[in-house]
Amino acid sequence: MQVLNTGNLPLQMRFYGSMVDTQMLETDEPYSKLKESYIIMICPFDPFKKGRHLYSFTNRCDQDHKLQMGDKTTKIVLCANGTKKDVGGGLKAFLDYVAGKPSDDGYVQKLEAAVRKARANKEWRREYMTAGMRDLENQEIGEQNAIILSIKKVMEKLKYTVEQAMGFLIFRQSSGRCMPAL
Repeated sequence: MQVLNTGNLPLQMRFYGSMVDTQMLETDEPYSKLKESYIIMICPFDPFKKGRHLYSFTNRCDQDHKLQMGDKTTKIVLCANGTKKDVGGGLKAFLDYVAGKPSDDGYVQKLEAAVRKARANKEWRREYMTAGMRDLENQEIGEQNAIILSIKKVMEKLKYTVEQAMGFLIFRQSSGRCMPAL
């Protein structure tokens, strides 16, 4: 499930596809051992802004759309907020559920019960929270590294020493971050 529209969904799908392929083959195995693969992203938004609930992609020739690459890969994007009548039945009920709409569909009811059970599982919640905290920490480290690199570039351009550069920054105790002294 892709919750945020970061604008790089196609590249994420490419990356996930490569990860699947890498795990499918052992070293020195022939490519013919690769099985069909499906990369499916479920989104509460429409990354292509065409109003569809379902987008499916296979590799085909740009000059002759009937010519398939034959690489056994399919990428599928499901959009909960689609507006076209391009899906029905259980898939529509599931996408409505993802969009936060109530459903009396049997599969959706089972899914909702499983979600409630998972949320009540303290061990799962602890692992999920730990992963979320690690992600936030990694994001913060990345932001700090970007700031450091920016400061280094400014220092190099202006030929400032560390002390001179630090004179233009103030340390905010509340956030634990250095900010420009404006």
